[in-house]
Parts: sequence; structure tokens; C-alpha cells
Amino acid sequence: MTILEAVPVGRSKRGDSRFRDQANRLSARLRSARIERGLTQEQLAARAQVAVSTLRKIESGQVVEPGYFTVLSLASALALGLGDLQDACEPTPPYREDDHRQRPRSSSGLRSSTPARTTPTGK
Repeated sequence: MTILEAVPVGRSKRGDSRFRDQANRLSARLRSARIERGLTQEQLAARAQVAVSTLRKIESGQVVEPGYFTVLSLASALALGLGDLQDACEPTPPYREDDHRQRPRSSSGLRSSTPARTTPTGK
């Protein structure tokens, strides 16, 4: 990405789905935390000192990369740690069954049912 393609933080990136999944998870986490606490969007926006329109856009996924201080303010107003929101934003790598470390084969050519052992020297 070049400097000219960069979008200021807090703006939507139309057509760029790179962060769409994380934005959807963040918006769902914020919305569910707000609803669990019985707050309206207007009440949360007032507590976090964020514009209601900004909160609506974040919750609807229209803002793909909300500003750090906006997210910090919302987390604080919801009594959430940043870790709670970061967990919601972590990309989930696709699970592949062949990602496991291979177990060593026995002399018969069958895989051992016990995990591979290593020594401090790696031998």
C-alpha cells in the first residue's frame, strides 16, 4: 500500500476487505457489551464522549478501522479491558488438520501414539 492509498484512522476503507472480519467481530463485541449493560447507543456515546453517529458506524461495521482513542473511550465506558476487544479483533487462522507436528514413525512405519520427545540438546 502506498501513502496515497492510506486512509486516515477512523475512516472506512471501501472495497478493502482485509480488516472486514476483525471490524465485524469488534462491532459485535461492542454492541453485545452495550446491550448487556442495558445502554442505548446515545447513552454509551455520551459516557465515552464519542459522537453517536461514530458509534453507530462502528457498531454497523461501516468504520473498518476506528481510531485507537475512540476504541479506548468505548472500552472504558463499557468497563472492558482493551484485551477483551483485542481478542475480538484477532484474526482467526483457518484450522488445517495437517498443521500438527508430525509424530515420529516407529520402526514398523506406524506413527507412535506417544508425543515426540525432545532433549535439551535437541537430540
